[in-house]
Amino acid sequence: MAHLIYQLIGTPHFSEGFNAREWDYILKFHSTDDRVETCQYKIIFDDSYEGRLRNDEFFATEFYWQPASCAKYGR
Repeated sequence: MAHLIYQLIGTPHFSEGFNAREWDYILKFHSTDDRVETCQYKIIFDDSYEGRLRNDEFFATEFYWQPASCAKYGR
């Protein structure tokens, strides 16, 4: 699953070190009335994740938005 996430939203914005199980993103959403909402999105992978992008089976198990109101963009 990590390779699919990587293809969809790219490289994580914060580096927690090699083999990090958590990927963090800062995303900006633009509305039609020129407002911009900045959100943090965190993805946590299962214990088998070793930080490599390969075809092994490991899964994102937790997803978090900060502030919580940004979750509307993930639906």
